[in-house]
Amino acid sequence: MQIVSAAQFVDGLMAAVCLQGKTGLNLDDPAVDRQFARAYDDLLDRAEELGLVPDFVIAADPTYGDSTCLRDAILDIRDSRSIALNNPRFVRMMMKFGEQNTPEEILDESIVPRSFLEDLARQHLAEIAQ
Repeated sequence: MQIVSAAQFVDGLMAAVCLQGKTGLNLDDPAVDRQFARAYDDLLDRAEELGLVPDFVIAADPTYGDSTCLRDAILDIRDSRSIALNNPRFVRMMMKFGEQNTPEEILDESIVPRSFLEDLARQHLAEIAQ
């Protein structure tokens, strides 16, 4: 069993979304947190089969609709330069993968299987990504 962090999971999902031709997410949209939480639920459902142990929980707050874990993971990924938050309120998130961390490389190096991440991105994030 391998431990997977929130940053690894979210980075993989963002890379898979990017390969679908999408470039960003509007973090003001409450659907973003809900859809990531659904993707996380699917990860939990298949974690044992995939040999993974998530060390995080993504759940949308029932009152505010956001997930602290998701927001922390996004900030973590921002620091590794896979995404950019180029606005003062950090509302619009742009995916910007460089030569050293292309979406393909992130997916190929992920401990979460690439095909699973691509399926989750297609199922849960395709409609909310821009």
